[in-house]
Amino acid sequence: TVSAVVAKWNGFQWSTEWRLDGLGGSAWNRRPAASNTMWRLLYKSRKAEPCPNQLSRIVQRPWGIADLKFFSDDDCQDEITGGNAMTSGGFDHFHPSAVDQDSYLTSRMVDDDPLSTWTANCRTGFYNTNTDLTNCSGSWVGMQFRDSEEVRCVSIVQSRWESARCCDAADELELQRWNGSSWIEASWFR
Repeated sequence: TVSAVVAKWNGFQWSTEWRLDGLGGSAWNRRPAASNTMWRLLYKSRKAEPCPNQLSRIVQRPWGIADLKFFSDDDCQDEITGGNAMTSGGFDHFHPSAVDQDSYLTSRMVDDDPLSTWTANCRTGFYNTNTDLTNCSGSWVGMQFRDSEEVRCVSIVQSRWESARCCDAADELELQRWNGSSWIEASWFR
């Protein structure tokens, strides 16, 4: 679920104290969080055709990210560092094949290793792969920073890992920012 309610017992019944929205999985998310302390890329659609030198497949596979960085300038020169990676949820447990990585954990998309990958769960199941259910709608990757940041550029490397488990590229992503209470599309006016 993307939301949770914090409640307390008042002696007679549970009463809602506050609600946590926009939560992810497979990593820690801090709440409450100030405006512009969290930024994410929301998966919008799958790339219909395979990328150059990538095998064609009859089944859909989850979305994967090999590298993710946020920058404070339009030219992707001033990297915003010190953030914690966060996602909508990925593969924490799975049965790897001979061509799979040891894991597809969140930390693998920010480890400066272009050969390691985070993979979205995409509703395929945790212990067994069900490719008929693959649906990455609602999947996302992002960073949570201690202070408010203004993201002006994003560098992302989508994984081209060749296993049954991973990875198909996204065709469209949406940059979103946390406004203090919910995720909204990031936009700039000049």
